[in-house]
Amino acid sequence: YIIGSWIVVSEVPYIYCIVGANSADIGGRGAVIFGEFLFIGALSMLLAIDIWRSTLFDAFRLRMYAYCGVIAVSALILFVGYAVLGYYLRSLNLQHASYVAQDYTLTGAGWFLIFFAMLMHIIVVSFIKRAVAHFVCSVLLILATLVTAIGYWALNHRDYPAQNAYFIGLSFFLIMVAVILILDMSLGNVVKRY
Repeated sequence: YIIGSWIVVSEVPYIYCIVGANSADIGGRGAVIFGEFLFIGALSMLLAIDIWRSTLFDAFRLRMYAYCGVIAVSALILFVGYAVLGYYLRSLNLQHASYVAQDYTLTGAGWFLIFFAMLMHIIVVSFIKRAVAHFVCSVLLILATLVTAIGYWALNHRDYPAQNAYFIGLSFFLIMVAVILILDMSLGNVVKRY
């Protein structure tokens, strides 16, 4: 996924039929593709390593650093990509483009909130170490995930069925990852390995 994203990013002008388009449009779409592929690919690699070496991520702090760090980097890249796309489309001053820009901006804001939640959780794991702080980070991650999923669902009403399925699938994948991470954040320190 991660290696393939570099190939796809290099072909963005041809995929979206925007050869000769504004560099903000090409760059924003490239950042979104790379960020989403990095998110899925890096989480898959961490899960494969966790299954392969079952004792590697038994330590709660190491597991949280790895997963939260990967999600934070992906979320920051996605935030920048969606923000650039939203700003570019808003600058076109077209009514339809303005509506789409709002959807991209909402999705970008959700990814920024996810980045903030991951950063806060890394700080909590490193320094604070209180159950209440883990709960606050979990609530923040729930809200951020819902904002991002709503942003993807808002992008869903376009006339491209394959892209609609992608947005819906990615939003449910994001919700699933958030639920698993929230359970691990809240109970990972309490529940001991069998």
